[in-house]
Amino acid sequence: MEHEFSENTIACSRTASIEKAISILNNKSIPKEIIRPNVSLTKGILKCLAFLSVYTAIIIIKKLVFSNNQLYNICIVLSALVFISVNIRKILIWLVKIYQKYASAELRSCCVFTPSCSEYMILSLEKYGTIKGLAKGIKRLFRCRFPNSGIDNP
Repeated sequence: MEHEFSENTIACSRTASIEKAISILNNKSIPKEIIRPNVSLTKGILKCLAFLSVYTAIIIIKKLVFSNNQLYNICIVLSALVFISVNIRKILIWLVKIYQKYASAELRSCCVFTPSCSEYMILSLEKYGTIKGLAKGIKRLFRCRFPNSGIDNP
């Protein structure tokens, strides 16, 4: 399908080729396949609520048993930070999948790259980790506009 699109936009000059491509894109004659992942919004929210309830229970027990122990406070905060830092990549991927499932088809089909920006974000998070993958995904979002396009893998 991409080959047909590129042949339909070939003209004698660069400007004419760009104008042909814009007219094809404005007519939306090339539908993009929208993939809706099978992800559960309620399951993710329940996991977050379970974490918050356990964390709240630990704080309540601390208040009842240990009065003002600073070391205990530091341990609670550090354990929460470790839990979040270990699971942040999974959380970010889950959020992107939620976007993929519930975003409108018009919004999802606006991406000019292959793979789409949301797919690129997931791939870069899996390949490079949380910090570098998130940075690469955000840079890609800023590049996702005409005349940029094509195949761009992380």
